Amino acid sequence: MHSSFYENNMDYKSIVNDLPTGLLISDVNHKIILANPKIAQLFCCTVNDMLQQNINEYISTPSHNFANIMAINEKEPNKEWQLTSSTNEIFAATISGKAQYKKEQFTGYIINIQKVPNKYLLINQKYQELQKELDDFSYIISHDLKAPLRAVITLSEWICQDYEAQLDDMGKMQLQLLNDRVRKMHDLIDGVLQYSRIGRWINPSTVIDLSQIIDKVKKELAIPENFTLVVKSDMPQLFADEQRIYEIFFHLVSNAIKHNDKKEPRLYISCEKQANSFYLIFDDNGYGIEERHLDRIFKIFQSIKNDDKNSVGLGLTLATKIVKMYNGKLQLSSVPQKGTIITIELPNKLLQV
Repeated sequence: MHSSFYENNMDYKSIVNDLPTGLLISDVNHKIILANPKIAQLFCCTVNDMLQQNINEYISTPSHNFANIMAINEKEPNKEWQLTSSTNEIFAATISGKAQYKKEQFTGYIINIQKVPNKYLLINQKYQELQKELDDFSYIISHDLKAPLRAVITLSEWICQDYEAQLDDMGKMQLQLLNDRVRKMHDLIDGVLQYSRIGRWINPSTVIDLSQIIDKVKKELAIPENFTLVVKSDMPQLFADEQRIYEIFFHLVSNAIKHNDKKEPRLYISCEKQANSFYLIFDDNGYGIEERHLDRIFKIFQSIKNDDKNSVGLGLTLATKIVKMYNGKLQLSSVPQKGTIITIELPNKLLQV
């Protein structure tokens, strides 16, 4: 079966063009010599775009070329493949093909492609819906619970003020303990609220000077006099959500201050640029993290020290979620009693040049 026969036989041409599935024919060198409108539609191009192109330009995946796909299909004829159109749209399809021979001489392939519902996209869509429901639930619950907690704090403060003369030291200590516990609960709920907000609201991107962000963090945290914060002088400018970038630096600098027991605590912040990404590096000399705790500390409300009254175990979780929002990665390496290095990888497209 050749393209010349296809062109010269109008009845056959009409049948091929009206097929509900994609059809193409290749020659012995895997060059496409015939394609019907349906297959061109699947790949978001024209029939002429496909002609004389190598079949691997269309029938392949990142891990399998055309020959691999045909070999696998012999064992799994109904296997679904994730193909990519010329506009980078991924779609699922089943592929059936047959090698063509003339006088026992291989002449090419006839390939039929049937688009099917993409189960991976459906699963991802369902996941996104469930994630949104969870975020909405977290936001509503955390928002509504804060009001009664504030009332408990206010009431306990009134009792301390109005009945100070009648309360002995034990009574005052118990009320203070109550206040501490309620404030801790308030901070935990506020953390859930912050976590659920990430991704719910995206502020407009603006040009951000990271040196100015760090200065703002320093003022907000009131860094102790004995704490040394060294920032590389040539920090870049980004085009992103200023509030989210600020939160990354705020939480990581705050953690470096809180989790350091050295007489001369310090934190170095630097930036390294590479071909496709740039890296923000936070290097401190704090008390570090044991290897067995490295996975746990990325979970919400998990702190290095469970009895730490000043930490709710949220900073690293929030920073990681924001970094992922920008298609980045946050990695951590640590040596107990020597310090921790946090490296954030972000795409170069965020750089303002």
